[in-house]
Amino acid sequence: MTTIKQFQLTSWLEGHDTPSDLQSFLDLLEEVQKWHPHLSDKRPILIHCQ
Repeated sequence: MTTIKQFQLTSWLEGHDTPSDLQSFLDLLEEVQKWHPHLSDKRPILIHCQ
């Protein structure tokens, strides 16, 4: 069984080229980096933009 962890940046408003708040983007990146080393197999991180 594979577990999928989803992180969502809610401060990036639809229709905008960049997040409205850079710090929230950096905080999200930090959370992903904290979580990723705990995986038993180092699968790549997938980033999806609508």
